[in-house]
Amino acid sequence: MRNRPFSRVLVTLSLTILASAAIAQSVTQLGQFTAPDLYYQSYFGQAAAIAGNTAVVSAPSNEYGGGAMYVYEKPAGGWTTVTPAAELFGDCNTGGRVAISADGSTIAATGAQCYGGLGFGATWINVYVRPTGGWQGTLYPTAMIVNANNQPNGSSCGNNFALSSDGKTIVCSDEFGWSRTSHLYFFDRPSTGWASTTRSNLSVSVSNPVFQILLNGSTVTVESLSGQSLRSVQVFQRTAGGMKQLANLTTSDGVQFGFGMAVDSQTIVMQGIVGNSGPGKVYLYSKPSSGWTSATETAQITAASSTSTGLEFGYSIAKSGKALLVGGAPAAYVYFEPAGGWQTTSQPNVTLVSTDPYQMNFGGAVAMQGPTMVIGDPLEGQNYNYNGAAYIYQAQ
Repeated sequence: MRNRPFSRVLVTLSLTILASAAIAQSVTQLGQFTAPDLYYQSYFGQAAAIAGNTAVVSAPSNEYGGGAMYVYEKPAGGWTTVTPAAELFGDCNTGGRVAISADGSTIAATGAQCYGGLGFGATWINVYVRPTGGWQGTLYPTAMIVNANNQPNGSSCGNNFALSSDGKTIVCSDEFGWSRTSHLYFFDRPSTGWASTTRSNLSVSVSNPVFQILLNGSTVTVESLSGQSLRSVQVFQRTAGGMKQLANLTTSDGVQFGFGMAVDSQTIVMQGIVGNSGPGKVYLYSKPSSGWTSATETAQITAASSTSTGLEFGYSIAKSGKALLVGGAPAAYVYFEPAGGWQTTSQPNVTLVSTDPYQMNFGGAVAMQGPTMVIGDPLEGQNYNYNGAAYIYQAQ
């Protein structure tokens, strides 16, 4: 994978259906997000999330390595080129991963320490709650979620986490523990609101090291290492007493899962890594009417004319209603669900490319809310300065 500044990109999903009953067939660029104070190698656009009228784009190496996130509110006239309403700060590399609640009132992001304190290599989750007056000015975390459970070398909660759509639950995992066993830690928002904590409400043992987690209601989708180098995807149901495994998802052709991952109430979408050259694949799983059960994919999504390699295609994924957005630097691909349901295809409905002459990683991050799409290019910049960029599109 070329010039990836960080190992993960969080894609936060909105579950809003496209407003029109008709399936859109075109996508138009509305503008782009700007940030006033980007520094050399800020990687603006490394992660993005959108919900309702609020969007957030991270620059995890901005502010001299401390990182920053920029919050944008949709103008009355609609999304266009916009400046941030608020700037969120934390510690080192804040915003390597980001998530936002469905109403835009809660933002969660990776935080990491620069020096001392919580142990070597410690990461945690910064939680930002929208102030009474709205997102504005310079803001610091409302709370820090620090996983002190079974972590002799410090918290590792921030690398893999998910935020529920109602903003009331955060789940994270310890990453690549020295043993083969990982844990999922659930933090539930107290009735008085988010506050800094080091202890989770529920700890669940997982037999393999965890790569990624996504939440959809009480359904927890987990990507983990099932063999020496193979990844598997399990679907769990959170219950009052713990978690119940519902399904184990695999690929029909033996291709292993990669980095990109998206879920909604009816679908799970995963990147498949097919090598350093040739077109990549994305595997889409549709939920049966009887509920999740172990299965291979419903459809394979590819792009026959893609210039993205098998590592890049699907590195970032977002899904909203009947639209699927696949990042595949140096392009992004949009697929609309056919009337009869998702089917294997190699023909995207729309292929999006950047017109910026300094683009290098367009599609490195994607997010979607209904017909509105955000596409990041964290490596964009003249003379390899990697300031980054983020663009706004809309399906029509």
